[in-house]
Amino acid sequence: MRVKKLWCVKTSMSVDGEIYLDGSAALVLPNGSLVVYDDEEEAAVTMAFAPDAWQTVHDMDGERDKPRSIKIWRGEV
Repeated sequence: MRVKKLWCVKTSMSVDGEIYLDGSAALVLPNGSLVVYDDEEEAAVTMAFAPDAWQTVHDMDGERDKPRSIKIWRGEV
């Protein structure tokens, strides 16, 4: 079981260009889709993005398991 992390996804789907999600892992599928999921709940998908709907994803939790920086997401999906 993995520790839940905070993931930042850069996407044009958000007004400020970023969406922050909690999940155990982020997985890029062979077709380019991105899936952020939580394996504490039997691999429940938190959110999935089509191949052309996201640009980058990164783990916001540092060595201390705390977010390095957080911006407010002002948008809807």
